[in-house]
Amino acid sequence: MSFKFNPLTGQLDYFEEQTTPVIDAAKRLEDSRVCSEDISALKLVIAISDTNIILANKTDYINSKVLGISLQAGVTGSTIDVLLFGKIEDPFFSFPLNEPLFLDLNGTITNVPPTIDFSVNIGHSLGVGAIFIDIKEQIQL
Repeated sequence: MSFKFNPLTGQLDYFEEQTTPVIDAAKRLEDSRVCSEDISALKLVIAISDTNIILANKTDYINSKVLGISLQAGVTGSTIDVLLFGKIEDPFFSFPLNEPLFLDLNGTITNVPPTIDFSVNIGHSLGVGAIFIDIKEQIQL
């Protein structure tokens, strides 16, 4: 039996100790979106409406506002899942551990910091086979 102070009520609340691990829902955030163009898997995308996406691009302000990464390929009009935040694993990823990752042309991910257009840090590498998506605001270079 344990008690914890509740600042909202000013009371001590009783709670049971957890005996099994708690899954934190904030570890991964996904959403389904409709492709407004053909999109390959593992490409960075932007939202062009509440429901539709296209490939992101570092060349201009609007197209560099990254929403997330496509989890599968989709043709125009199809619905795909987009990872907005969290870990994604794929053997395609071969970036060095802890390397910052950026948006490049046509939704591609790179570990080379851009020197022109817009810089968008989209997360970092977790080593070979995994990256962590945590998209930051774009910076004009």
